Amino acid sequence: MNRKEKLKEILRRVWGLLPLSFVLLCVALVAAIQAVTRDTLRSVPRMVLVCMGMCSFGVALLWANIRLIFADIPLRVLSVLLKFATPVLSFVLFCYIVLGTVVFVAFSYCPEHVVMYRGTKAVASVNSFVDIWVDYYEYKNPLFYGRHLAEEWHGSGGHDPFEDEETPTPKSWTIYDEQGKPVERGS
Repeated sequence: MNRKEKLKEILRRVWGLLPLSFVLLCVALVAAIQAVTRDTLRSVPRMVLVCMGMCSFGVALLWANIRLIFADIPLRVLSVLLKFATPVLSFVLFCYIVLGTVVFVAFSYCPEHVVMYRGTKAVASVNSFVDIWVDYYEYKNPLFYGRHLAEEWHGSGGHDPFEDEETPTPKSWTIYDEQGKPVERGS
């Protein structure tokens, strides 16, 4: 058996774990970047990574069930129970994971805008669930943002103040220094 045939055989046996392995590698890479640079993954890339994780877990469950269904288990009663109960339980588990992921994505999403804040290119992250809070972070790139620059409170609502035609005026604000300590507060 040559090298190419061996690789095909290995891929045939573990195809279901490849997407999950890729996602875990991406998570490790993001964690390493965050630890080294102290930058944070932005909202949309984080949600894409979470959804990829959910899908890859579903592929791994499917792969495991296919392997179990076609496995040769010697005990007849146990074999029948395993081959029929495990896919049903896997499906129920996957449905709960999908539901949990949808709830997580729906409640954790904060719109982000790239803006100029006091002469610095920044990412404005808007949390407008009950009150409207805008957090400003140092812009790094489309995937990551840097240190926390400031936060503003725009009052009650449930909308994105950057979608208004006028420039948003905060009711109160806090500006932070390089170490993350407040240096200016106002209202």
